[in-house]
This record gives sequence, structure tokens and C-alpha cells, in this order.
Amino acid sequence: MTSPDKMRLLMLPGLASDKRLLLAQREQFPELIVTEWPTLTVPVRDPKVFAQHCWNAWTTGEGTLAPDQPYFIGGTSVGGIIAIEIAWLAHQLGKPPTAVLLISSCRSWQAVPRWYGRWADWSEKLPKWVASKLFVRRQVVQSLRRDAANPQTAQLVEAMYQSADWKQLQMFARLMATWRREEADANNAPFPIHQLHGRFDSLLTKPSPKHATLLLDAGHWMTATHANTVNNWIDAILRDALLKHSKRKPA
Repeated sequence: MTSPDKMRLLMLPGLASDKRLLLAQREQFPELIVTEWPTLTVPVRDPKVFAQHCWNAWTTGEGTLAPDQPYFIGGTSVGGIIAIEIAWLAHQLGKPPTAVLLISSCRSWQAVPRWYGRWADWSEKLPKWVASKLFVRRQVVQSLRRDAANPQTAQLVEAMYQSADWKQLQMFARLMATWRREEADANNAPFPIHQLHGRFDSLLTKPSPKHATLLLDAGHWMTATHANTVNNWIDAILRDALLKHSKRKPA
């Protein structure tokens, strides 16, 4: 299984997670990059503004992304939300992605539970240990139980939360809560949006089968628990794009 030559895939990690959650995908696809988020002196609350920061950081100098070459962008959880906003920005700049890949993420703001906005408020008003306990109970304990995750995945998810930056955690929860991209935007996007979602995902609203591929036995942490299935899904998208790209080339 190989990714299309020179078609770079940039994947953005989710809330309280990092590149470790995409280890199986990084090992399978040499062109897949999980980048670091840009460092901000002041947290932002608008996903479009944050997408602009990401674009500037990743496309200037020796940046991660070379938008003059074919590329894919995607993400898990909040990473998928930011990926969509970057894709819209890139389209406005005349450098759209070949496609957007969403894994355990959302096509529109209606799929984001209101809990994230409430937690962002609590994290600013309550003692940190209380807000942390509320976050762990829902985002870690309940989601892992719903996923029926194995001990290795549970240990990974807990370790990622322990190493997460608190201020960044607050910002990303707020970005999820303030996102307002409509379902109509996704339906009319000038780039393909592919979505893979687990039926037992307890953190985000289950999408319509019309717009997403649903894994009937998977939950939120499917990149680890169902790595082969996720990899096959990514591979099929990349191969299909490569085939279409080759047909467009002049003889």
C-alpha cells in the first residue's frame, strides 16, 4: 500500500491528542505528515482566524505544506474542523486541496455537541482540577468505555491527555464551540470531503450515512482500534485521486 507520489497528506490531531494517535497511518503512508500546531501568543476563538495562522505557519519558508503541489488535508476531531477551514482558505487563495479527509470529526457545526462550549466556560471559571476531572470523565473514561478500547489504546489516550497543553485544550474546545460552518457549505464545497466515523463514537454526533462511511463496530479512537480499516479507507481515496489526476495529464 503506497500513497500517490508527491501527493502530500497533512493530518491534524484532535482534542487532547497528538501524532501518536496516527502512528499506524504514519507508518503506512510515507507522505503523511502530522504537524505541530503554530505557537500563538494570544489564544484565538475563531476557527477561521486560527486556520489563517496555520496556513501562514505551514506555507512560508521551509513550511510543512507546499500548496503548489497536489496535497490532501484532513484531521481527527477538532483537527478535521480546522482542516475544513484551511481548505476553504486555500480555495480562496487559488490553492485548494485535492480532498479533505475527516476521521472521527464533523462536516458542520451542528455535529458538535454543546458540551464543548460549556466545558470551555467551566475551564475558565472553575478550579483547574475540577475542570480537568470533568474533561477526563467524558473525553477519556466514557469514550474509551464506549469504544471498548483495548488496554494499549486506553493507555495511549490517557497519556496524550496528561501531556496536553492546558491553554491549548481550552482554546480548541472554544474553537469547536464557536465553529459555524453549515452543512450546506459541506454539500457545496469546491473540493471533495470524505468522512469516516464510528457508530459508537460518544464524543461527536453521528453523521448521515449519505455523507459518511460508518464503521459499525468502531468508536472515536478508530485510528488506533481499527487501524487497518482506516488505512484502507485512506488508501482508496488517494488511489482514486491519483487515477483522476493521471487522466487529466496531457498525453
